[in-house]
Amino acid sequence: MMRRGPLAGNPIESLLDAAAEERANGVIELHSVAEGRVYLVEGEVYLADLVEQRPLEQLLLEAGLLTQAQIDRHTDPGDEGPYLALALDTDATIDEQAISAWLLDRTATTLARFIGVDEGEYELDPYASHSAGILASWPHREVLERARVLRAEAEQRAEAERIEAERRDAERRAEIERREAEQRADAERAEAARRAAEQPVDTGQAGGEGSPAAASRPPVDGGAGPTSGSGVEVANEHADLPPPPDGPLPADAHGATESQVLIVTSDAAPDGLDPIELSPLEWRVVVLAARGMSLADLARRLDLDQAEVSSAVAALSTRGLLATVG
Repeated sequence: MMRRGPLAGNPIESLLDAAAEERANGVIELHSVAEGRVYLVEGEVYLADLVEQRPLEQLLLEAGLLTQAQIDRHTDPGDEGPYLALALDTDATIDEQAISAWLLDRTATTLARFIGVDEGEYELDPYASHSAGILASWPHREVLERARVLRAEAEQRAEAERIEAERRDAERRAEIERREAEQRADAERAEAARRAAEQPVDTGQAGGEGSPAAASRPPVDGGAGPTSGSGVEVANEHADLPPPPDGPLPADAHGATESQVLIVTSDAAPDGLDPIELSPLEWRVVVLAARGMSLADLARRLDLDQAEVSSAVAALSTRGLLATVG
């Protein structure tokens, strides 16, 4: 292989193939996406690292594969670091197999950064070597295959992390939307309550049922007066219906009322009679039914569906306040 040249047309795979054929020794320096070095012995790879990488013994210490005592024991005064190749051969307390496996993955991870890269240059220094010595070596194809596996695993982890991040982000957005929806609903309920509180309250001063004006209005028997559409919203919209009395329901021309039915609008009832509360609609039904009107007549008279009137009649009958209406 040439001593130096561009990586374009000379990818790292081809360079290692040529080094294996020539059983090359030394270091291939890579000046590309990063500054890297690949150490060779008889065409095999025994280490790959980056120029800015910290000393190998410090990485092994952080990985838990060496202790500081072991490093100190095998470092001679004045040396930059321990000659680990000799340490592995002479110190039974060092796990050589564990270090070899770690070095293979570390070397493969470094080479993975340069696979497929065609930018930059390379240079072979046939006389250079690593200061730690040769701890283990592997055929370059084994290292490259391990590099591809590790890169695929890294890509899978990155994809899984991306999916998990998107999931968490979706959950966060959903939670924000849920809280915003709750806040809007609370605001709408508060606004509805405010508007309801601002609605005028009917105190009976405008001639409604139980008011002095309504009490002074004489009963009129005839056609229906003005209605509100449902015949229920305003207490005494039918001008010809008398307001509820404070005593027994009087006998009607169409038939006397035998039972003592008391419609109480004040706080107290006459002695011997319990208070009975009737809604405006129930009062109208009682009065008109006492005049002999049928369900159909009541519905037409009150401008209501016959089903609504029938429901009111059934409720009154259940309470014993009204006989059957024809």
